[in-house]
Amino acid sequence: MTDACTITRPPTSPGALNQTTGMYATTGATSAYAGPCSVMPVSQAELERGEAQVELDAYTVDLPPATIVERDMLVTITASADPALVGRVLQIRTVTTATRTLYRRAVCEVIP
Repeated sequence: MTDACTITRPPTSPGALNQTTGMYATTGATSAYAGPCSVMPVSQAELERGEAQVELDAYTVDLPPATIVERDMLVTITASADPALVGRVLQIRTVTTATRTLYRRAVCEVIP
């Protein structure tokens, strides 16, 4: 794996209500993983559903097999041989699971 990323779990609640301002305090995302990964674009053939072709800016992110990630977590690419990927934020849509695997694959969508 030649790239690196951080994966965070978005906050599940808006935080505590500030009685003075009437605004909810923002809570930070929880870190779930930081380390090596491999990022590849998803081919259009993989995105076809029935007779319709779906146009998505999607990537697969391969992670070490023991990495536990879930749908809707955010992946930030922190290092890559392709400088255009660095800083890109992706949202996990599906994650593969298997008894025997060389990597954990997350299919992700680009956050605009």
